[in-house]
Amino acid sequence: MVIVTHWLVQRLNFGNEVEAHGSTPALSTFAGLASWIPERTAISGNLPFATHFNTGAGERYHYKGKKTAGSWYNMSAQDVVPTYRWMVVQPGTETASFDVQPSFTNEDAYNGGAALRLKGVNNATATDVVLFKTNLTPSAGKVVAKVAIKTGKAGNTDSKLSLIVRVNGSWKAYELGNTESASWAEKKVELNDIAVGQKIERIGLRVKNATPDYDVLVGKLELNDDVTATPANVKNLTVQVKEETKSSLSLLRLFGASIRRLVTTQLFTTMRLISTTSRFSIRMVRMVRCLR
Repeated sequence: MVIVTHWLVQRLNFGNEVEAHGSTPALSTFAGLASWIPERTAISGNLPFATHFNTGAGERYHYKGKKTAGSWYNMSAQDVVPTYRWMVVQPGTETASFDVQPSFTNEDAYNGGAALRLKGVNNATATDVVLFKTNLTPSAGKVVAKVAIKTGKAGNTDSKLSLIVRVNGSWKAYELGNTESASWAEKKVELNDIAVGQKIERIGLRVKNATPDYDVLVGKLELNDDVTATPANVKNLTVQVKEETKSSLSLLRLFGASIRRLVTTQLFTTMRLISTTSRFSIRMVRMVRCLR
């Protein structure tokens, strides 16, 4: 790690020197660390997995598509963001595609302050946007996905969107269907061909028949199975009741008297300030009248 860091610093310094001398900046063509270091993921274990593409800040705070508050910032509320930014490829391949442009947007959100925006660039039969590298395993049957989308168009509209999941090296696609209005719609699809114990390696979205005017928001992506957790029964519960003693009552009286004195003092001080302000205001009114 020390060697890699030292090498990166040298590369960045070299880029700064080149830029300072008026040549093409090295950083503009820097391929990123992913060219040398394989990506890893913290999305592992059993389902569920869920994200709202919330970046921890926004112009508005939303809950299920409804605006609930103004601008905010809270990094502890950030969701799991995509592993790849951005991996856009031809369907089921690793060949780069430029037909769809993903991005984050703060203009709208399903939960939180941001959403994933998919915009068309060119006409294309199909384009895959690979979002997450995962190491997930269903521990029960009936795997279900819930995806919140917004086409922004009234009436019955084809979202042209499918959820794609790579399982044990093979891609599977599940169409999300149509939206019924211009507002957010949460689509639920069953992933019946994913069996217990199979490994979910990638999660993404596929846009079919994209056009330059294609513009769809994705505000939620959830994968879940049929596991339900039941809290354990409470055991060895004891309730302790302390006796009132003379010393505890004396302390209560002492603190009670102190609190009463403090409140009385603060109230008296506040009343004096109000009285003083009122007298000053009356004098100012009288002076104005005299000046007239």
